[in-house]
Amino acid sequence: MVKSLNFWCNDGSFSLTDTKQNLIIFKIIPVDSVAHRKLKLYNKDGTELLTLQELNGTTHGRWEARGPEQELLYSVCRHHMIQNKLNIDLRVLMKQSRWKCKADIEYRVKGSASSSSFIVYEGDSSTEVAQVNSDASNENKYLVKLVDPYNKQGKKDYDEYLMKIVFSIAVIVDVAGSRSRTRVIAGKVFGGAAKLVTGVALVGGSLLGIDIQG
Repeated sequence: MVKSLNFWCNDGSFSLTDTKQNLIIFKIIPVDSVAHRKLKLYNKDGTELLTLQELNGTTHGRWEARGPEQELLYSVCRHHMIQNKLNIDLRVLMKQSRWKCKADIEYRVKGSASSSSFIVYEGDSSTEVAQVNSDASNENKYLVKLVDPYNKQGKKDYDEYLMKIVFSIAVIVDVAGSRSRTRVIAGKVFGGAAKLVTGVALVGGSLLGIDIQG
């Protein structure tokens, strides 16, 4: 059984909807915060379920998920990021590893920032849990396919399972988007600097009687 869903991102907000009626299942809204980047995850009724917080200055670019009582539930750590390859781990945190990225890996996300295509695996195994691909017709939309979502977790635990998948996708889409924005900004900065240097050279050459363009 494969269940298809849509994942939307727009100006830092995210939402997960069904593919038939486009009804919201979960939505993630950014929260103003000076110290950390923070997001809130709500269900379709508007009930707050999780607070997602990015920790500054961590080696693995860690995000934490906390419940309504601010209890630490699980964490997403960037496993490694080389060129356009993005890997993150969603870990269930035990007390002894509360502040370290050494807890058991529940899901691992691997993908490509350039193609915006990701696969969610069960732990360190090769078992695929979900496939995420950008929609060529809409840059703000991702197509999510959950592979046999009710296989190991019953319907009772389905929402919890789905929240973890949404959290993982939101982090890796955000990281991929940040890298793309960085490349665009860098291109504009270096492009502007190159034009400035060329302009100065042309003016200087003209004053000295030198044909720079030739």
